[in-house]
Amino acid sequence: DECAVVEVNDISLQLVEAVKRINGVTSCERERNILTIHVDPQILSMIKLLEMLIAKKVDIKAINVEKPNLEKVFLLLTGKKLRD
Repeated sequence: DECAVVEVNDISLQLVEAVKRINGVTSCERERNILTIHVDPQILSMIKLLEMLIAKKVDIKAINVEKPNLEKVFLLLTGKKLRD
């Protein structure tokens, strides 16, 4: 999956729950004013996700989109980090 780290001015519990209900969102975590949203790119594009956030009147300050790398995929599948 792909990951968007979205910094916003204000995050309500209702917003987190609404994002979790979006088709294609696999998880959404909140830490202070940062949402970490994982999406299945086969179902939902990052552009469509951002359009949905804007439509919900989310005040976005910054966005960072991360593509999965080999280490993240390995950790996700095995629960263990790669060793040097």
